[in-house]
Amino acid sequence: MDKGIMVADSFRSEQECCAEFALAWKYAKEGKGNYYEVDGYLFRRDKILGESIGQLVIPKCRRTEVLKLAHTSVFSSHMGPKKTLERIKYSFFWEGLRADVKKFCESCKECQLTRSVRNKERSSSTPVARPELPFEVGNMDLIGPIDPPSLKEHKYILRLVDQHTSWGEAVPLTSLSAKLPAPGNRSNERRYREKDLATTEEKKVGTGEKRAVAKKTRGREKETRLNDVS
Repeated sequence: MDKGIMVADSFRSEQECCAEFALAWKYAKEGKGNYYEVDGYLFRRDKILGESIGQLVIPKCRRTEVLKLAHTSVFSSHMGPKKTLERIKYSFFWEGLRADVKKFCESCKECQLTRSVRNKERSSSTPVARPELPFEVGNMDLIGPIDPPSLKEHKYILRLVDQHTSWGEAVPLTSLSAKLPAPGNRSNERRYREKDLATTEEKKVGTGEKRAVAKKTRGREKETRLNDVS
């Protein structure tokens, strides 16, 4: 006997013997609900994106095999629960399909090793006020390891950004414990600092002149009131 026929007969027998399908078989024979029978196989009608499809109802003993084919095969590429479910629903069905797909994907060892970890209990971000002076507060990020490394064996990049001016610098590093190179050209830092200091002095002078004028005006007003009283 042909192997394909043997598998088909075995699957048909598994459907008939599955206790979960007792009510579904009854509806299929009576023409009720979404279940129907084709050549001794149990199917279910469904509509996905407006398209009417027929889903082969899978007995319990075959479900793990279907899940593996839909999630871990070469053509599946370990998709997430949502896409794995969509892939299965176009051809197969069983009660509790969504929960089984989610459980299978979450227990997949390869997915656990490769997926990015998301922290659901993140603390709320605190806004950082812009500093008043350039190069007063900076941000620092470390990028790496970079493969392949540079010709000088640099594997990491230290990224520095000033919060006031948004001026950034990148420092190559050979390792995480490598010492930082000596400071090089600081012309930008000096330029920003000198400009800020000059602006600060102007503000101070301007504020002092305003205070002197206000004080002189108040003195004149007081003198005028005294003359009026006398």
